[in-house]
Amino acid sequence: MTLPTTRHETLVKAIEAFLTGNVSLCERVFTADVTCTSPIVSTASRDELETWLSSRADGLANIDVVLDHAMDDESCAVAEWRIEADHARPFVVPQDTRLDPHNESMSLRGVSVADFTGGRISAIRHYFDKEALFAQLVPR
Repeated sequence: MTLPTTRHETLVKAIEAFLTGNVSLCERVFTADVTCTSPIVSTASRDELETWLSSRADGLANIDVVLDHAMDDESCAVAEWRIEADHARPFVVPQDTRLDPHNESMSLRGVSVADFTGGRISAIRHYFDKEALFAQLVPR
């Protein structure tokens, strides 16, 4: 696995980890004291983030991440993104709600903002419509 070399690449890896539950990216991408907030999770360390990510590992498959806009400066990177994915395996969301797959594709748009310390993310904030996400993940 190649290491990300720019803030932009690091932010993309962080978004991928958030979507896939891939904890193997965490040490390379996040500082030990990283804070993460989103409509569905809030963590105060890399250990907490890894625990949360592992609960959703492989829940989504065939993930396609498209960055519509991205920018970065000396200490911050921002990306507006959209994803399409298949809900492939069960995973757990807040309040220990288990979402079983229903073999349909889903899509979501959002924005992620990351603060950096050195080459790693020290704080990340994801913004997206939680209700739109859950409407697609809960079988109809």
